[in-house]
Amino acid sequence: MVYVVEEQNLEAWRAQTTRVGMNGTWLGANRGNTYLFFSVDPGEHHFCVDWTSSGSPGRLVSLASLIAEPGKVYYLRARANGGRYTFPSLDLELVNSDEGKLLVASSASSQSAIKKRGGSK
Repeated sequence: MVYVVEEQNLEAWRAQTTRVGMNGTWLGANRGNTYLFFSVDPGEHHFCVDWTSSGSPGRLVSLASLIAEPGKVYYLRARANGGRYTFPSLDLELVNSDEGKLLVASSASSQSAIKKRGGSK
């Protein structure tokens, strides 16, 4: 099981939607201080978080990887920071289980929905 917790501290920016991907596939998104979780098979996995803004700084991306073992739980923190006079930054890091449990307990669960495109044939 992998939890991805979004921690946003953006002084002059509104809450951003951060997409979460694994092994080249987008899995969901967090907005503000939320989390999502999903199960993974044992082995090496590569994670990506990103967000795009229409102005500066444009697109921010951060990457991390881990080797998942059967029955273990992993916590990744996506941290977005930005001040009034600085560009925002986005970092993704693996945190220990104690910190991960605290982050999950103090965040809301992200509710993702699949967007429908265009009309049907």
